[in-house]
Amino acid sequence: MEAVININIPTPRTSFIGRGDEINEIIDLLIDPDCRLLTLVGPGGVGKTRLGIEVANRVADEFPDGIYFASLASVWATDDMLDVMIDATPFVSQQERYDPKQEFLKYLEGKNMLLVLDNFEHLLDYAPLLSEITSTAPGVKLMVTSREALNLEEEWVRRIEGMDLPDLDDDPVETGAVQLFLDRAGQVRRIDSLDLESVIQICRLVEGMPLAIELSAGWVNALTPADIAGEISRNIDILTSTHRNIAERHRSMRVVFNHSLQLLTEEEREVFKRLTVFNCGFTREAAEAIAGASVTTLANLVNKSLLHLNSAGRYAIHELLRQYAARVDDELMDQHKAYFIELLRTAPLKTREQLVYLDLIENDFENIRKAWERAVEMQDVDAIMSAIENLSLYCDMRTQFQVGARLMRLAVDNLKMPELLRRRVIANIIRMMLFGYLEREMDMREELAAYLDVARKEKSVEDEAFALYLLGVVAMVKPKRDLRCQTVQVKEDALSLMEEALDLYAGVEGGMFYEADVRTWLGNAYYNVGDIDGALENQRIGQQIRRQMGDRHGEGWALMGLGDITYRMKRYEESEEYIRQSVDIMREYRTVKGIVTSLNTLSFLVMSRGQFEESRDLAYEIQAISRSSDYTEGKYTSLSLLSILASLADEDYQAGMQLYLDAQAIIDQFFATYIDTMTYAGLSFAACGLGDVETVRRNHKRLFSKWNYNDPAAGSIVLALEAAARYHEDDLAGAVELLALVEKLPEYGRGWTKHWVHLMDIQTELQDRLSTEMFERCWERGSKLDPDAMIGQLANMAILDVQGEVNQKLAEPLTERELEVLGLVAAGMSNREIAEELVLSLGTVKVHTRNIYQKMNVNSRTQAIAAANEVGLL
Repeated sequence: MEAVININIPTPRTSFIGRGDEINEIIDLLIDPDCRLLTLVGPGGVGKTRLGIEVANRVADEFPDGIYFASLASVWATDDMLDVMIDATPFVSQQERYDPKQEFLKYLEGKNMLLVLDNFEHLLDYAPLLSEITSTAPGVKLMVTSREALNLEEEWVRRIEGMDLPDLDDDPVETGAVQLFLDRAGQVRRIDSLDLESVIQICRLVEGMPLAIELSAGWVNALTPADIAGEISRNIDILTSTHRNIAERHRSMRVVFNHSLQLLTEEEREVFKRLTVFNCGFTREAAEAIAGASVTTLANLVNKSLLHLNSAGRYAIHELLRQYAARVDDELMDQHKAYFIELLRTAPLKTREQLVYLDLIENDFENIRKAWERAVEMQDVDAIMSAIENLSLYCDMRTQFQVGARLMRLAVDNLKMPELLRRRVIANIIRMMLFGYLEREMDMREELAAYLDVARKEKSVEDEAFALYLLGVVAMVKPKRDLRCQTVQVKEDALSLMEEALDLYAGVEGGMFYEADVRTWLGNAYYNVGDIDGALENQRIGQQIRRQMGDRHGEGWALMGLGDITYRMKRYEESEEYIRQSVDIMREYRTVKGIVTSLNTLSFLVMSRGQFEESRDLAYEIQAISRSSDYTEGKYTSLSLLSILASLADEDYQAGMQLYLDAQAIIDQFFATYIDTMTYAGLSFAACGLGDVETVRRNHKRLFSKWNYNDPAAGSIVLALEAAARYHEDDLAGAVELLALVEKLPEYGRGWTKHWVHLMDIQTELQDRLSTEMFERCWERGSKLDPDAMIGQLANMAILDVQGEVNQKLAEPLTERELEVLGLVAAGMSNREIAEELVLSLGTVKVHTRNIYQKMNVNSRTQAIAAANEVGLL
């Protein structure tokens, strides 16, 4: 036996990388006089032994009589255990006639030492000997490593888990798991560069288990990190080592796990194998219902480090261990499917209990996904159709649109079901596409029209209402023309579709939920046709229904709608209050899309009033939540807001321009046909500060792709930017007139102009360069202008100037008809829809499209739209 007496037992230098916090906590416990027996508990492979040795070496000065290490891996009886402990210390028996245990206890009585007892899990029946030591020798401390706690009264337990894995904001190389892999890989071969993403994937696959990380790193001389990750995900047999000086029990993860399972009773082993059916954890109720696990068995498996119980009361199995012990059993899979489909189906997501059940579904979503896929595999149409609505609602409320669309598409592509049911699933896919801003993969109008026809033939009122509702949404968000020039006919189409859906939902059992949804959309539809009172009334009715039902999530969206309508009515304080209430609800529900949307609106509102720091804080919150959830819209939204603030608050126009470019890069990658007003505002402010008048003017029309001319915030932006542009062109009188016009706008939306130093400096310089009489005369002339007329004039001039200029620069300019076709392509219309809109043959539209591609030197719709947006042709 090796003894630790103020000297180091040789251990790999990488053993303790990234584990400083654990080591410090264990050291604190060892020097705590109340802690006499400390057990480091954890599954095989997490590095308990190495941690124990390292800690022992670091506290050597605390134990003047020495620190001694005893390995118990090969011991199977109490006498053998005692012999190993005796051999580990300097103790030498003086009298053969005495009882060795009593003599050893007598030896320990006056000592101040630490005994490190390694691998105790198979000797639990002999744990009382340790109690005898602590009671007989108060100066002796024991540190034990075990896969299971000893369950002694004086025992302190610390669970040892895997190493730290990188979070989104971490430098991966600074995290323990990645450091360990890189260091171990460097021992195998010289590392000049390594695929860091694949290294992180390896560390995540093994959940930071040190032994598994070291074994996987040993393969870098034969496989790339990506190949190693692929092998681990398929089979754990790659996690082996051929080093001759490694103990047999540490040569492979399979040996480690096999040893763990052998320590279980037959009943525990059978239950544990059934528990491997779960993905990403499970509850006690699910374990009992599906695997037949009693509370006692679960507790035993936790104590033996086969399960981990987290603070939320959920159990988890290490993924490598689950893979090793996984059991494939049709009956077990069907029980799993039935349980989780029922959990999804029965969740009351339209009531006051929705938040509790949203969390339950989120926690078990991987199990639900597995159950859904099993239902599709087994052609269980009833199961899928019973849960389709709640899957759609959950994915909406928790911003999981991509996942929801994929699972629904799986059902459509593989299930044999009646046409009405198939159409219903497709309609829910469209719902995911609309609400999640997903890439369009079908002609939504055509599909929904077919759904409506089938619903009417089958006399299914609920399906008919759902089809009309979604057709109304499509008419509003995907009109036949760009939103900037939306025709009255399109607006009225949306209104009539929504009203027809509303009438039908009034007669459908349980239709109140969708009635409230339709009311919210109707509010926008009424506003679009100029009926402000109708808009406000429908938004309020929608909110009241939500509140009555207890649909707090829906109420958050209704409040956002009320905020939008009241803002357009110039009731600004009321609008901000609605938006702040919406923010509170979205934060409570952790609805990423809702949080981002409401915070974006609030950030712009407070920015408009000149409260730049609060606006920046809100933008950073959007950025943080979008990064952590990988929500693309939030990423570019936060960058757009920060771009504006870099110019307005910091006067750092280079930073503002770079933030704009970062935001636009995301938009170009994911939303080629999209024009984001806030992003272009960031460009305009940065360009203004850098003296780029041409870009400022080019953006005037872009700033009103969504904003209204009578919006004081948007209006003040365009007027102030044009004033700055005229100043840079030495049109001093024109600049003063526009600054005076800004002052006519409501204070709420133009407060920012009082805090933008660049604009205030321009006004000061205008007063210096013009005589007092001239300045006042220009100011008076400007104050008599009509803001809406001036803004409209500036926007229209920008559209005509830019489009004409850009078109003429093409080697062969687009014809008027080709420009019209290009605009409809950008609005997302298919060739067939364009033909119907322009009353042309399909062949003629295809000819125009080919001509556009040729003249713009592009090969696809996406490229044409991106190129046209880039140069300002759209």
